[in-house]
Amino acid sequence: MAERVFVNGNNVATFVCPKCGKARRTDVSKFTGMDKEIKLKARCGCGHSYSAKLERRKQVRKEVNLRGAVFDRGRRVPVKVENLSRKGLKLKLMNRTEFQVGDKVKVEFTLDDVSASKVVREAVVRKKFPGSAGVEFVTSEHYDKFGAYLLFHLG
Repeated sequence: MAERVFVNGNNVATFVCPKCGKARRTDVSKFTGMDKEIKLKARCGCGHSYSAKLERRKQVRKEVNLRGAVFDRGRRVPVKVENLSRKGLKLKLMNRTEFQVGDKVKVEFTLDDVSASKVVREAVVRKKFPGSAGVEFVTSEHYDKFGAYLLFHLG
């Protein structure tokens, strides 16, 4: 499995050797314009070689497994939230749905916090794949329990 390497705003990535823990910062600006996933072979000064995947997202994502639903044209479609960030969600679709990229939908899901807080947000479908979809929240302002969840779980 490839090590995730985060790229900062200056297009510099910090590679950390999984064997010895030594870190090395490298300019990766030549890869920032590419749309596809970037996997590299890294070699540490200790001699260890490993695979690295450049993570160019602007928002950190948290892998989750939360129950929820998408409301599309008055229809309730059950979903599982697979990951989340301040800006949106990746949804696993439990049923076939008719929504398309660009559609505005209402998303409802339950957090895995102590209160099992219910979150309801307006979102826009940004990506659609067989069996899954990526949605972006209409607003990235979260002043409710979801905001606190993001603060303490995403850092």
